[in-house]
Amino acid sequence: MNQKIFYLFRMMPVTEKEIQKWINKVTPEISQLQGKEYTRQWNVISKIRQAKNGGLF
Repeated sequence: MNQKIFYLFRMMPVTEKEIQKWINKVTPEISQLQGKEYTRQWNVISKIRQAKNGGLF
């Protein structure tokens, strides 16, 4: 079953699972708590959106 995805404010949705996948690939040695800080400091959500828009994620 294919679902249509509607983007609120034209923003690409990013899930927790995608964030964890990114962190595990880029910095697999950090803890979950450090991962949350890493996500905020390095703007991981924005990077994931750019990668998804470019067809790279």
